[in-house]
Amino acid sequence: MLPVANPTLTRALCKTIVGGYEGISVEEMKNSFAAANIVIPGNYSSKTDIAYHALINEQNFAKSSQPLERFIFEAVSPVRFIDDPQKRQRIISEVDTVLRTYKFSISDEGYITPAIEGVTGVDALTQRLKGKLVLRSTHEEVLKFCDEELINQSMFHAVSEAVKSLMDRIRPKDCTLDGVRLTQHVFGTRNNPGPRFINDFSTPAEQAEHFGFIQLLDGIYGHLRNDRSHRSRMESVENELDFLDAMAMISYAHRVLDKSWLKGESGS
Repeated sequence: MLPVANPTLTRALCKTIVGGYEGISVEEMKNSFAAANIVIPGNYSSKTDIAYHALINEQNFAKSSQPLERFIFEAVSPVRFIDDPQKRQRIISEVDTVLRTYKFSISDEGYITPAIEGVTGVDALTQRLKGKLVLRSTHEEVLKFCDEELINQSMFHAVSEAVKSLMDRIRPKDCTLDGVRLTQHVFGTRNNPGPRFINDFSTPAEQAEHFGFIQLLDGIYGHLRNDRSHRSRMESVENELDFLDAMAMISYAHRVLDKSWLKGESGS
C-alpha cells in the first residue's frame, strides 16, 4: 500500500520507531525484525541506520512495501509495551503523523490503512498535538484554553493562551493586575504573605516551597507569555518539543493550584 522503498518515508519511520531513547530498544528492534522475517544487515552503527537499510533492502527484494508494514506491525505490538503503554501510544502517534504525509494512517492495532478523507493538514496537526497533550495527562484547564488555537495550527499562540489560563485562574474578581504584580497580590512576598497558599506555610521548608512556586509562576509568565506579547507569530517558529514541554510546565502549575487554598479556608 505504501510507496515502495521510498527513502524519505522509510527513514522517517525508522527514526520514529527505533531512533534514540524515545524509540524501541536494540533488543526489541531485533525481535521485531525476526518476527517480521526480515534480515538485519551488518556494518551500521546506529539503530536508525540498521533499520533503514534492512527495510530498504527487503522492500527492493520484494518489490513491495509489505516488509515495512510487517515491521511496523511487529514493532508496535502491545506485548512489547506492557510496562510502558504510553510509549507505544507516543510512537503510534508519531508514525501516524509521518504516514499522513502520504495519505495513510495507522490503526491502534498497528495496521496501515488509507487515511480518512479530510483528516490532513491542520486537522492532522491538531489531532497529533492534542493526542500528545492527553498522553502527558495535561491539565484540563490548559486544554480548554488552547483548544481553538490548536485547531488553527498555532503552537505559538496556544502557549500564550495556556499561560493566560494560569493568570485568569488566580486573579480575584474585579482585579486587573497581571504577571508579577498579580502573583504578589495573590501569594504575597516574603515579608507580606498574600491570601492564597499552596501548603500550610508553617515550616521554613513549606515557606520556601510557597515562594518557589511564586517564582515559577513569574518565570512562566516572563518566559512564555511576556516574550510572546512582543513578537508576532510570523516572527516565531515554535518547536514542537518545546511546545509540549511548555504545556507540561503550565499543567504542573495548574495541579499545584488545584491544592491551593485561601486564608480562612482549610488547607489541603
